Order: sequence, then C-alpha cells, then structure tokens
Amino acid sequence: MDAETKKPRQADAAIKNIAQADTSKTAFDLSVVTALKPTKIGKRFSLRDGKLEKQPGGAMIRGECERRSFTGLTDFAEFLPTLDAHHALMYGLAPADEMKLITKEKYQKRAKHGNTTGVCYRGKGMIEWCTGPSLWMIDYDPEPGAKPMNRKEFLTYLVKAVPELAGAGYVWFPSSSSHIINSKTGEDLTGLRGFRVWFLVNDARGIPGAGEALLARLWLVGQGYIKVSKSGAMLKRTLVDGAVWQPERLDFAGGAACGRGLHQDRGTPIVVEGNVVDVSAFVPADAEEVTA
Repeated sequence: MDAETKKPRQADAAIKNIAQADTSKTAFDLSVVTALKPTKIGKRFSLRDGKLEKQPGGAMIRGECERRSFTGLTDFAEFLPTLDAHHALMYGLAPADEMKLITKEKYQKRAKHGNTTGVCYRGKGMIEWCTGPSLWMIDYDPEPGAKPMNRKEFLTYLVKAVPELAGAGYVWFPSSSSHIINSKTGEDLTGLRGFRVWFLVNDARGIPGAGEALLARLWLVGQGYIKVSKSGAMLKRTLVDGAVWQPERLDFAGGAACGRGLHQDRGTPIVVEGNVVDVSAFVPADAEEVTA
C-alpha cells in the first residue's frame, strides 16, 4: 500500500468530469473496525422519565481492524445494516489485512521494545489512503432545530454545485442519530437527523482534494455560511461536514446503541448505481471564480 505523499489540493478546485467506470462492477477495499475497549463506540440513546437522552460516542482505546473487499455499491449497501454500535468504518487501510488497534502512546512504548507485530494506531503514516478505488463519504447534519433536507433536495444542491456529479453512483443511508423508536408506542422520537452519501471514486488519494473542491463549489452556489461558536469564533460551514476526509477517521456508520424501551429503524440503504468519480479531474480553478 502506497503512502500519501502529495499535499491535498487547495479549495480553489473544480471538477471537470466523471469517469465512465461502472460502480456496480468496481472493486474496492475498506477498513471495518470492531471496538474492544469500550465495546460500544456509537452514540447512545436512553429513556429517562419518559424523555430521550443522548450520549456521544466514546473514544476507542483498543479495537480490531479488518480490511474488507466489496464489488460495487450494492455489495457495500447490503453490508451496512450488519454493522452496529460496536463498529465503525475507516476509508484508509492499515499495513496488514487484520490488525489490532491501540493508542499511539501504547504503540510507541511497544516500539521501544521492538514489539509492534500485528498492531497499529490510528494516525498519519499508519492508516493510509489506497492507490485504487474507494468510497468518498459525504456527511450531512442539519443545524440543531432546523428541518433536515431529504435525499433528493440534498443531491440537487450537490449537482448544482458540481453538475458532473449528476451521473455518479451513490449509496444513501440515515445517520446514527436518526429514527430512534419508542418500542412501546412506535413513536419515532428523532426522525431523520441527517444522513451519509457515499460516492465511489477511482483513487482514494484524491478524496481530500475532492472534499476541498466540493466545499468551495458549495460556497459558489450560495450554500456556504458563517456560524458563530459559543466562544465567538467565526466558523465557515456548508451543507457538508468538511472535517471527515482523513484516512484514519472513524465513521460511526453502524448506528446507535439503544437502551431499554428503544430501538432504531433506519430502513434499507438506497443504492443508485452509476459512474465512478474520477478524482484526477479535480484541477485548480481561477482564484477570481472561487472568491466571486
């Protein structure tokens, strides 16, 4: 597996075309992570005095990482519902097909004694983008209290920003905070709280640059805004989360851990086969166009 050696392209990039490869036949690899300590790393929901409470997912201290191969988006979509709060995905790959994940500190202590066989940590230089096809995950979470877009509305904005994406295949699935159900009454206590869209790209190493290009293009079509943090900082935001495109980043795609009286029903992932995104076509745009 080749390490990433190129600096990610800057945000002033435009997508020029989409490769015509078929997403239903393209093979790709991902990393499936199983948490061992703690054993559940997804969000947690519980009922207390009849009110829904949410706890964020925990940091993983120890786990297992397995490289898994897929052929086409449908294959991946059929796998998604088998994941739960014990699991996460990484879109980069470890040095071997099966490895134990430990903290960087523990890895460094073991390295002093030459005892790092079969173990790695999640960090730069350890988990790397592959040189072939992979999934580009787009994460959409509306602002608290805002009505979320539906799938078609969201994709319309993406295509408006990047018209060439109209022919790209994708998988769509609600987020791990969505559709938490009261098992007794059948009431959907959260509804749709966001979702993920996965595009299949021809070269995983281009994902950071593709992400920066998408963010820039969303601003150009009026889908960027400034959010003021609690500390008063001015934060740039768009429809998508721009902080998720690192190879070692955990994607808690397995859903939530539900307490007594609750369950989650996110339905079946939606698959639209189409073209593979050619990230080599992400090239710099004129600065005037990006800042206009």
